Amino acid sequence: MKTLTEIPRKTLRYKRSDISISYRNGILGSKKLELLNIGQQGMLIKLASNLKLHKRMNFIIKFDEERKFELTGNIVSKATTQRRNAGKLEAAKQPFISTHSSVYHYGVYFNEADDNFKSYLLKSNIEKRLNLRALKGV
Repeated sequence: MKTLTEIPRKTLRYKRSDISISYRNGILGSKKLELLNIGQQGMLIKLASNLKLHKRMNFIIKFDEERKFELTGNIVSKATTQRRNAGKLEAAKQPFISTHSSVYHYGVYFNEADDNFKSYLLKSNIEKRLNLRALKGV
């Protein structure tokens, strides 16, 4: 059997700081998440809450004020990571990240991702890379 590191990834994942992610939390509204990377089929998020694997969640992905997509996804992987500076005030300021020392990384697979979302993610990444190259003078 192959390990996860031996299996080639079928889609690209992008590290994007201009995308904000939140999820619908029932009647309580929505909660912000920390995005680690995103692709057309899924994303990797960071969260202090202990979620169950295979949990179905509704995510809101905002590129800017005009572009917002609502996608449904399942938690497909979970890894615990230790948080440095767990007790400091800096950790308490971050949205939805508790001061508890256990923070989790969750892999999310999108169920039936919208074609408009897929094409906009690709288009916005190309535009971002072209703008970066233009600034560097390449």
